[in-house]
Amino acid sequence: MIKVKKYDFVKKELKFLGHIISREGIRTDPEKIEKMVNMEPPKNLKELRLRLGLSLSTANTSKSSQV
Repeated sequence: MIKVKKYDFVKKELKFLGHIISREGIRTDPEKIEKMVNMEPPKNLKELRLRLGLSLSTANTSKSSQV
């Protein structure tokens, strides 16, 4: 027997693995990227490389999850 109280069948949005899925499409959950958006600018070359690596790895993960 399915307990209807446990499930939401008529949702406008669904949060799943750091994304929000709705009729408009899939977008990144702002709560998950808030720290990256609010980071201070890099102060030297090492910090810049670290930031670019983080950005590229996040972008690659996002692309692979959309397949």
